[in-house]
Amino acid sequence: MRVLVAEDDPICRRIIESAMSRRGNEVTVTGNGKEAWEILSRDDAPLLALIDWMMPGMDGIDVCRKVREKKNGAYIYIILITAKSGVDDMTKGLYSGADDYIIKPFNARELHARVRVGERLINIQNQLMVNLNKLKELDGLKTEFVSTVSHELRTPIAIVKQAISLCLDGLAGDVTEKQSELLKDALENSERLGRLVTDLLDVSKLEAGKIRLRRNYVDMCDVVRKVVKAFDYQAKEKNITLLASVPDHEIKMFVDTDKMVQIYQNLVSNALRFTEPGGTITVGVQDGEDEISCSVSDTGKGIAKENQRQLFSKFAQFGRVEGPGYKGTGLGLFIVKG
Repeated sequence: MRVLVAEDDPICRRIIESAMSRRGNEVTVTGNGKEAWEILSRDDAPLLALIDWMMPGMDGIDVCRKVREKKNGAYIYIILITAKSGVDDMTKGLYSGADDYIIKPFNARELHARVRVGERLINIQNQLMVNLNKLKELDGLKTEFVSTVSHELRTPIAIVKQAISLCLDGLAGDVTEKQSELLKDALENSERLGRLVTDLLDVSKLEAGKIRLRRNYVDMCDVVRKVVKAFDYQAKEKNITLLASVPDHEIKMFVDTDKMVQIYQNLVSNALRFTEPGGTITVGVQDGEDEISCSVSDTGKGIAKENQRQLFSKFAQFGRVEGPGYKGTGLGLFIVKG
């Protein structure tokens, strides 16, 4: 392991350097605080540093603070070396960013014991980083797999839907009432499967950071009206009143129109699942002085407080409503947030 020893007392510095070398470490030494910071600011900085409190150029406290202010690089375990033994001094050292401290004069056994603690923590950190990288790699493979499979499923699903529609229209021969009911169920479930595939593709793109936005200026009032019109049949089927709440004037936004429609659709679809017959869903947009507010509200029973923290998680489903046309994927709100 690479170790930095920053100590302006040459005798003390030599003792610590010798002790660290005997442990098989690659030791870098300096007697200046500014040089210590320059070494620790590098991308390949030592992961363990023993730093004296009082040094020329920059004291150990300032070195600790600057190390903790670094935004990149691996975590550096810092042991502060000092002759100060007061509680306030020790507290100041730890608050500045030191992980441990050792008081002069110290013996070799104490030094080795404190260094071993640091080495154990660094080894644990390194193993965690290895595991994290493996998990990231697996997550990337999972995302790629889901994206590929979802994309490949689109064409056969479209063909199945088209074939069922042709049968329902009687183009493949006469259809009995019972057959028509079965075909309608098949079409409904194939459409649900299509929505799931689309949602999975969107999720994989979100997680991979590959969502492309095609922005243009659009009247959000028109967007709201179109969404309400698209869900009008489903709302009437459930005896739910679906309203558009928009002002008389245009509200222009520079957005990706398709994505805004998708956001509204996911929210309205969710509201339809949890609003009782006779209830009301209001889809709206309002402009204020500094912001534009897009909303979907309903008279449903709402989400239990204990479930609200998971509301935008993948595959989160609460109080799932069973029945034709109202089974969700648990991905809609995750996509809305993304």
